[in-house]
Amino acid sequence: LPALPLAAGIPEGPGGGPGAALLAAPVVSGMIAGWLLARRRPRADGPNSPSWPVLLAAAALGGPVAGLVLGLAAMASSGPLGGGRLAELGPVGWQVAAAATAVVGVGALIGAATARAVTGR
Repeated sequence: LPALPLAAGIPEGPGGGPGAALLAAPVVSGMIAGWLLARRRPRADGPNSPSWPVLLAAAALGGPVAGLVLGLAAMASSGPLGGGRLAELGPVGWQVAAAATAVVGVGALIGAATARAVTGR
């Protein structure tokens, strides 16, 4: 049995650890963005302090923004490279946008909520 049973589902094929780190990059970047957002907001005990819903709404907005930017980049990077099998090449823009929206949005929400809970800001 692996040391962490949930890690048994991670593939050990080509990529292994570096592949898993690459897949975790969008979530970690969303968490860092949410953490920084919560740290830049005024103190929780101040007169201009945002409520939890305001902070979480601002963090959740990061997901669609990242999805839009990455979806447009994916659409710009796809297209034909030749005929036959190379006629359709590259990522599908709306799929990249949907995945980025979900992953970065959840990461930003987790980061903002954690920063607010831990630091009281």
